[in-house]
Amino acid sequence: MNAERVERLRKRQLRLALGMGLPYLGLVAGMFVFFYIGGRNFGPVEELPLRYWLSAVVVYPVGWGLYAWFARRSAALERNLEGDDR
Repeated sequence: MNAERVERLRKRQLRLALGMGLPYLGLVAGMFVFFYIGGRNFGPVEELPLRYWLSAVVVYPVGWGLYAWFARRSAALERNLEGDDR
């Protein structure tokens, strides 16, 4: 394989990972900081504290969905290593 093409693939996968991962990490960290600052002002949902409910219902499923999307997109980039698939 051409080293230049492999390097281009590596950079595209890094941009893809950072473009998806950093906003998600910021959202999750921001959400927990928000609840830490808000303290007990947030009521429970279905007898669970709101921060636990959001973790179980929002954060984990969205994280797994992003992981599946990234894996498919990354595999497509690798399959198309010979050409540009933009």
